[in-house]
Amino acid sequence: MNLFALLANVLAESAETATDPAELAIQYAIYGVIIVAGLIVLTLLRRADKPLKHTELKKQLVAFQEELTAFSQAANTYKSYQCFKAISKLLYRLNKLIMQAAVMAEKERDGDISAISVHLENARNALATYKFGCQEAECKGIRTALEKVSASVTILEKILVRDAQLQKRQTKKS
Repeated sequence: MNLFALLANVLAESAETATDPAELAIQYAIYGVIIVAGLIVLTLLRRADKPLKHTELKKQLVAFQEELTAFSQAANTYKSYQCFKAISKLLYRLNKLIMQAAVMAEKERDGDISAISVHLENARNALATYKFGCQEAECKGIRTALEKVSASVTILEKILVRDAQLQKRQTKKS
């Protein structure tokens, strides 16, 4: 009972003090600014969560493939800390690509994109062994990872061709 009486008193006091139209206008303006800021934050979060398009994923995969090729050519010249730093950066980008491919595969329910994700995970497993330096002289794991990424790019190229054919069919029907 005490709580209801206290709440009634607070509401009565706020009704008495908020009768000034200027104060009400200021309060509503502040509420409006808070709502608009919240909507802006929500739209930014929605854009950040949006999955990539196939062409964007291909661009990122090709860029990663080029970086991995450059790393594989200079892998034996790196010192242990440089190798750790380079592999960590490559693994971070690869994890991001794996996540993006998995999200795309789940959203589109496409087995080919899922295969890309699996190939990228295999490449990550091959690269992870070199995080603390290249153990063997040939660095076979880096080449294996490069082959897996190349396989992912070829699968994605086939998906892009398939998408183009589907788009042609849809335009003919329209």
